[in-house]
Amino acid sequence: MGRAHKPRCGSRQFYPRCRAKRSYPRIRNWAAKSDIKLLGFAGYKAGMTHIMATDLGPSSTKNLLISIPATIIECPPIKVFSIRFYRKTPYGYSLITEHVNPKQDKELEYRIRLPKKLNNKTVQDFDDVRLLVYTAPKLT
Repeated sequence: MGRAHKPRCGSRQFYPRCRAKRSYPRIRNWAAKSDIKLLGFAGYKAGMTHIMATDLGPSSTKNLLISIPATIIECPPIKVFSIRFYRKTPYGYSLITEHVNPKQDKELEYRIRLPKKLNNKTVQDFDDVRLLVYTAPKLT
């Protein structure tokens, strides 16, 4: 039995303390930009290393060579899966149509279901455009 007056063990900042369900995060917010470009890209942690640098800060190791930990992030090429067109409704954005890229990687079929026939419908009236992309880690 546990003791009633025992202090808590560990931090409660990261709760629940368990393994993540997936290796990539969920992105909730994107920056509002007026120019048209990709707002983000995917990178994976490949490992750690160290950098030897001269300390310039006002500390006891000033002007000495110190070791600084550094993270190696691998950013594989991004490929376009589809373009989605949305229209604004009173209940939020609704999908009008989606144009899927006909040139897909062979390995993508093992991960998701690809559509049998492609959509060639032209869109004139839309409020938002989003690009669905995937990474190709085998190319790095």
